[in-house]
Amino acid sequence: MNMWASGGLIGAGRMVDRANASGIGSGHTRRQGPAEQPTRVSEQVTDIDDLTGRRVLIVDDDQDVRLLLRGSLRPLGPELAVAVNGTSALEILDKGGVDLVLLDIQMPDLSGWEVLAEIRRRWGPLGVPVVMCSVKSLIHDQEQALRLGSDGYVAKPFSVDGLCSEVVAAITRPADQRIAYRDTLLRELAEPGETNQR
Repeated sequence: MNMWASGGLIGAGRMVDRANASGIGSGHTRRQGPAEQPTRVSEQVTDIDDLTGRRVLIVDDDQDVRLLLRGSLRPLGPELAVAVNGTSALEILDKGGVDLVLLDIQMPDLSGWEVLAEIRRRWGPLGVPVVMCSVKSLIHDQEQALRLGSDGYVAKPFSVDGLCSEVVAAITRPADQRIAYRDTLLRELAEPGETNQR
């Protein structure tokens, strides 16, 4: 059985989540208007919101979160696969064809930090884009993710618009801009006057 499904959620050769998550994410819209313009580089929204033909691997040990992520991303049209732990994620990545990994940090076998470090060790700093998605939302968590090679960070609980914007930006960002983008975000996080706690 093919592990990829358009609008479905398949992992490790079997259907993992079959519950209907309709309605979740159905209100996805792009931010518009000068008053709503993002101020941080990490919040920039692209005009591309169709990920048809792209493959997104969702890595999270919590079934409810996987369903929420699926429902949030489904309107964008990517093929979705899931891994319930870091080991399964690396096995899927070994097969190739993944355009973006949406990665939880706190998992039982390998942490998201370990998985991200292994992805960058195997495939380099410009390998598959990775967006971290975690309840760990302090500045030092975001800095660690960027230093390990993350291409984005979404704090749980997340807004559907924020999640979709981060995924679209990471998956469409040209490879030659990814490292400079990470460096810019690290500088922004280091600026004095940040409101987040370290």
